This record gives sequence, C-alpha cells and structure tokens, in this order.
Amino acid sequence: MEKFLHLSLTGLTSIALVAASLSASAQTIASVTNGNATNPLTWDCTCIPLPGMDVTVNHDVTLDNDWGYTTGSLTIGANGSLTGDVPNRGLAVGGGTFTNDGIVDIGNVAVTGGTFSNNNEFTMVALLVAGGTFTNTGDLLGLDSLANDAAFTNSSTGFVEANQLLNGANGTFTNEGEINSVNLGDLGVFNNLSGAFIDITNDFGTGNEFHNHAEISVGNDFGNAGSFMNYAGALLDVAIDWANNDSVGGTATFDNDGMVIVGVDWWNDDIITGSGQFCIGNATGNSGDMQEDFDFCDNSGGAIDWNTGTISASITYCSGNPCAVGVEEALATSTSIEVYPNPFSTTATVTVNGNLSSAQLKDLRLELYDLTGRKVQTLQNARNNQFQLNANQLKEGLYLYRVAVNNELIGAGKVVVE
Repeated sequence: MEKFLHLSLTGLTSIALVAASLSASAQTIASVTNGNATNPLTWDCTCIPLPGMDVTVNHDVTLDNDWGYTTGSLTIGANGSLTGDVPNRGLAVGGGTFTNDGIVDIGNVAVTGGTFSNNNEFTMVALLVAGGTFTNTGDLLGLDSLANDAAFTNSSTGFVEANQLLNGANGTFTNEGEINSVNLGDLGVFNNLSGAFIDITNDFGTGNEFHNHAEISVGNDFGNAGSFMNYAGALLDVAIDWANNDSVGGTATFDNDGMVIVGVDWWNDDIITGSGQFCIGNATGNSGDMQEDFDFCDNSGGAIDWNTGTISASITYCSGNPCAVGVEEALATSTSIEVYPNPFSTTATVTVNGNLSSAQLKDLRLELYDLTGRKVQTLQNARNNQFQLNANQLKEGLYLYRVAVNNELIGAGKVVVE
C-alpha cells in the first residue's frame, strides 16, 4: 500500500491534546460582530470562548489560536465564517458536536470523538478522523491528505477533494456523493454506493474490504490485496494496469458482477469470481483461480495470454457488453469519437471524426448499452457522421456505446445521463 499513499498529518495529534487540557462549565455564547476569536468584543458574553461552551459563529470570525474541545459545541451559522489566521492553524474535536452551515477555512483538523458535520464549504490542508462520526453533505476542499480511521459518510450531496485519501484499518468510509482524489487507499471497509462517483487521477489500492455499487475511474494503476466486490451495474475503469494479488501471504479476492475496463495489462495471482465482464486492452496473465461464469475479453487475443492457474469452463470470452479497449484495427486508429455534452440532461451529439467514405457513412451504426449488458438503443446513420442521443428516452445513469462500420468495431466509450 506504500505505493499508493503517503499521508502527512504532522501536528494533528498534538492539536488534539489541547482539548484534554482545558475545560469550562456549560455556557452558550454567540458572535456579535466580525473579529478575532480571542477578542472578547467579538462575543455576546464579552469573554473568550473556552472548551465546553456552546459557541455559535454568525459573523466573520478569525481563528487566531489553535482550538480543541471534548465537550460542548461549535456551530458555524449559514451567514458565518471561521478562518484560520495562518495556514497551519488547528482545530481538534474530541467530543461534543461541530456543525458547519457556513464557510470554514482552517489548515489542520483532527476529529477524535463526538459528531462532526459539514453542510456547506470547508477548506483545509489535512484532516484526521480517528474517532467519533464525520458526515459531509457539503464540499470538503483543498485537502492534501485525508485519513479516516473511524466512521466517515460522504452523503449524496457531498463532494470531497483530496490529493491523498486513506481509509485506515479501523475505518468505515461510506460514499454516496463524489470524491476526487489523486491517490486512494483502503485498509478498512469502504462502501461506494449506488449513484456515487469516485475519480482517482493516479493510483487506487485496496487491502481489506471494498464494495463498489457505482462508478470508479482510475487514471493509472489499480491493485487489490483484500476483498473487492464490484456489484451488478457497477463500473471500475482503470486506465493502465490492474492486479489482484496479496504479496504478504493472504488471499486477494475480486468478485465482479459488473463491468471492469482495463486500458493496458491485467494480472491475477489469487481468486476472481462473478458473472460480470472484464474488458482488457493488452496483456493478461493468470496464476490463480478464475471461477464462476464471468465474461473475459482480451482485445489482444480474446482469451488469457499466459496461464499457469485454473480457469472455470463456464467463463466466456468476448460475448458480453461492447469491449473496445486497445482495439487496433486500421479503421479504429484513423477515427476518433467525441460526445458533447457529456454528461447530458437533454440531448448529446456523438461525432465520428475520420476519413469515412460515403458507403461507410451509410453503414455507420451506434449501439447503446446499460450496465446490465442490455442494448437500449441502436442508431443508424445514413448521410452524416453524427448521432443524436435523447435523454427523454433514457433513465439517469451510465451507459456504454459502441460505434461500428459494417460490423467492424471502430470505437466505444461512456456517456452519462443526468
């Protein structure tokens, strides 16, 4: 997992210790004007907030000292903001509640207990969730590192932006919304629920338990060393290499009832099961067990290139959804396909660019499939190089298309209906 993530959370643990060293009797205070948090005139109590108080920010308040508490609450109202005076300013929540309905910009945040809720916009550099519960229904922005070792929920309206995201061995991460991350690693339990989306621009590694019910896009490599379940209707799209193996003596299992697309190489050392499809662009190898009845399509030759393991007789080859990763036919390499807009909510135009003859244009055909493998539309193009997709005829979700001339596949891709 070291390949995928290296998190820098220096200072968050020490910030959390502040909460244990201070206490105050329960008192409710609120801001009355813009100002520094340590200025008594900022608050209706004409005092300085202390841990244990119930504090509400309804103005633009500058956090000019590290703040931590294990009891009480801090609420940022819809018209309020809390901004650190320096980039590495720290906030630690070890109990009680934190609620943000406004705007917060604080460099380092540690949650070791209590209930933490972000309902609007929160910008930070490092976030450590080591206890309590964290719920995001708004935007978490600017994160260099996010480490979760507790209960983290990104709701259907939530958005998380992070360079490095790690779900630790004790973490349960539930994603119902959108995550954009450079690298993502999972050592705990990760649930990517239906309707969610994860966009990983570099590497994705799993080491314990991952459940994918939706779409994951990986810009570089994917490696599974634990238990990965890709459910019916789900998509794992890996731009470069895919591997299923545990290098430390365990057994990696990958269950695929959905779609897995791999742009370059695919390798299995352990166990693969399921009834979905693998679509591979280049070299494939198996030294483990390929079980059950999934479809396997190696575009460099159909079946496995190199095998020293076992392969079930029920596995099929290139008989499922359209599979055009790595297609190298001359016609395919001389054409390109553009879809605009994508995603779309009304109509989208699919344009086939290339030197197609009038006869080829007459035989140009687009087929649209849902993620169960069902063909939902076939469009024939008689005179020009464009197809029109109409969202009124489709349900919201992800679809795969394939474009062919005279039954020769020249390209395929994804479209999203919002």
